[in-house]
Amino acid sequence: MPEGMTIASLKGYHVSRPRNPLIADVCFKAGFIDSWGQGTLTIFEAFENAGLLEATIASLDGGILVTLHNNLVAHRSGQVVETTLDLTDKQKLVFDYIIDNPKISRKQLSEKLGINESAVQKHIESLKKRGVIKREGKTSGLWKIIEQP
Repeated sequence: MPEGMTIASLKGYHVSRPRNPLIADVCFKAGFIDSWGQGTLTIFEAFENAGLLEATIASLDGGILVTLHNNLVAHRSGQVVETTLDLTDKQKLVFDYIIDNPKISRKQLSEKLGINESAVQKHIESLKKRGVIKREGKTSGLWKIIEQP
């Protein structure tokens, strides 16, 4: 990492010093770089807007290593829940609705998603099988989010 630069400084405006100015210039002219010193800021902003975990930045062998996490993070009702599982778009929606309202029924999910109850049940079964959710109680029960390791 360039002298005087810290991992924390990458989260704010900072001066960018390309290691190889010739390669950096070619990348800039090709449109791969839109402005100097904005890459990490763009990454942090994009992940926040998408509701994903913040990227991890570490110093490695004189440079930096940026790790992008592919986690689903739901921010609902003041609760933050994450899972590293690869879920379908419908499963993510079911997950979000359950976090929003742990007492939501299959019928309500069906109406919100615009799919039949049997399809909702398949998504619920998949989430239960993967250990993401569990049901407590019967008809008047509620959904619990299971913490992921």
